[in-house]
Amino acid sequence: MIGSNSDVDLFADGWHSRVAQQTRKYYGSKYQLECWRPEWKLKKAMSGEKDGILYRAFPSYRPTLGCLNRFVYKGVMKTLPSARLGLWREYSLPLLRELKRQCQDGETLIHLYHMHWDLSYLICLHLRNVPIIGWHIGDTPYTYSFSTFLYHLPLSIIEQQVLKNVDAVLLGSNWIRDSLAAKYYKSIPRVISPMAIAVDFDEIRPVDKMTAKGALGITPNKKVILHVGRFDRAKGFDLVLQTYQELRHIYPVELIAIGGLRTDPLYSEAVELGAGLHEWLPQTELIPYYSAADVYLYPKFFSVGESKGIEQYMGIGVSPLEAMACGTPVVGTVLNYFDGSADELRMVGIVPANAEDVTRCVVEVLEHPEQYRGCRKVVRKYYSWETVIPRIAGLYDELFEEYC
Repeated sequence: MIGSNSDVDLFADGWHSRVAQQTRKYYGSKYQLECWRPEWKLKKAMSGEKDGILYRAFPSYRPTLGCLNRFVYKGVMKTLPSARLGLWREYSLPLLRELKRQCQDGETLIHLYHMHWDLSYLICLHLRNVPIIGWHIGDTPYTYSFSTFLYHLPLSIIEQQVLKNVDAVLLGSNWIRDSLAAKYYKSIPRVISPMAIAVDFDEIRPVDKMTAKGALGITPNKKVILHVGRFDRAKGFDLVLQTYQELRHIYPVELIAIGGLRTDPLYSEAVELGAGLHEWLPQTELIPYYSAADVYLYPKFFSVGESKGIEQYMGIGVSPLEAMACGTPVVGTVLNYFDGSADELRMVGIVPANAEDVTRCVVEVLEHPEQYRGCRKVVRKYYSWETVIPRIAGLYDELFEEYC
C-alpha cells in the first residue's frame, strides 16, 4: 500500500488522473475509478485511495544504455528533436498480469491515456474481449515513417492488428482526425473528435496582470513573453530565443521559460541571453506567470529529416490552453488545432505562417492586446472539463452496455 497522503499525491499526478478526478467530480460514485501507471523506480506494486479513486503503481522496465543514456539523448535532441517521443519506452509485466486478472474477475473498461505506446499496444494485444478506449495525445503511429517502424519492431508489424482491438479513439481536433483516421484508424469503430484534454476553469483563474507582474518582481512596463516546455527545438525554443533577441531592440521585453532542464540543448544559450529560466513548477504556481505574460509563445516547426510534418499529430497542448484560460493570447502553430471558428481564433492568438513570421505575429499581439480580451471565454467554450467529461461518460456507458 501507499503509506501516506504525500505518496498518494505522487502517484495521483498525470492526465489520466485528472480525467478520473473530473469524472468523479461530475458523476460521483457512478463509476469505480482506478488509475494505473508503470513506475520504473518501484521494486513492488503500490496502491492507495484518495477522494474515492484508487491509484496503483507497478514496477516497470525501461531499456537503457546505462551511463551512455544522457549522451545519446543529448545527441539525438540536437539532430532530430522530435525523436524524444520515441526514446520513451517502458514495459510492466506486473501491470499486464494484474490487469488481465482484474478483467477476468469483473466488468472493466480500459481507458488508455497514450494510444501509440508500447505498453498500450501490449494491453490491446492481450485483452481482446474488454472495451478499450485510446486517447491520442500527440504520439506518432508506429508506421508513420521508416525510422519509427524500425524503432518499434516487432510491434510496428502488427500495429493494425493491435488497433482492431480498440473500440474507440479520441482525437484532440478535427484537423488531426483528417490526418490520421483514414490511414491508421480504419478498423476502429468509433473515431471521436474533437476530444481535447481540457482545463479546470474553477482552478485556473487569471490574476490581474499588473498584480501578477508585481508579485513576480517584473517591472510593470515590461512586455513578458512566456514559454512553457523543454528548452529544445522540438518545442520551438530556438525560435523563442530568436524572437526575444529581435524584440529586445524594439520593446522593454522579458522572456520567461518554464519546464526545461539544465541538460537541455538550448539551456546555456538562454542563460547567456538573460532569459528567466525555471524548471518544473506545479500548476498552481504557473497561474501568476500565465497572468503576467503578454503573449505565450510556442512556435513548433519541424524541418529536420523525417520529422517534417509530424506536427500534424501533436495537438494543441495543455500549457497553451492554461495560458489562454488566464487571458493570455498564444502565438504558435498549436493553434492549427483550435476547434473554434476563424473569428474565434482571432480572439485567442495568431498562427505564424512560417518561422520567419513569428516575430511579426508577436508584435501584432503586443500592439493590440484589446483584441484578445475575450480569450478566456472563447477557450472555455471548447476546452472545459464541464464540456468534455459528459462526452467521455457517455462513451463509457455506451461501451459498458455493448459488452454486458
